[in-house]
Amino acid sequence: MNIKIKTLATGLTLLSGYAMASVALAAGATVIPQPAQICVTCHGVEGEGIEPLGPRLAGLSKDYITTQLQHFQAGVRQNATMMPMAMTLQGDGIEQVASYFSAKPTTDVKPVIRGVQVTFSDDTARLAYQGDWSRGLPCPV
Repeated sequence: MNIKIKTLATGLTLLSGYAMASVALAAGATVIPQPAQICVTCHGVEGEGIEPLGPRLAGLSKDYITTQLQHFQAGVRQNATMMPMAMTLQGDGIEQVASYFSAKPTTDVKPVIRGVQVTFSDDTARLAYQGDWSRGLPCPV
C-alpha cells in the first residue's frame, strides 16, 4: 500500500474517531479525554471493543494499557493500525488513555465457539485464541 493511501486511511480513521466521540458526548456519555477520542472508533466509547476492529480495553489495568501503547510507539509491538494511532499520543496522552479505559467497568465476556468443538494442540494456540485472563492478558486474535 503506498504512502498516500496509508495517510488517507489514517486521516479517515482519525476523523471517524472524533465523530463517534462527539456523538457519544451529545448522547450524555462520560466525557472522553481528548487523547482517547481517537480510540473509540475501534475500542468503543466505553472500551467494550468493537469486533473485528479492536479488542475490549475496559477494565484492563492502567499499567498494561500504558505498556502496550509505549510498545506500539517504540515498534516493540507491531500492528499496522495501532502503531500510527499510538504515535498520535503526545505528552501525558498515554496516561490519559490508560486511565480512562482502565476505570471503565468490565463486562462479562461471552465465549464465541467457532466450530463444533474447541481444541488446541498447544499452549500457544490456547493463549492466542483465549488469552490468559488470570494474568490480565486478552487474546490477540
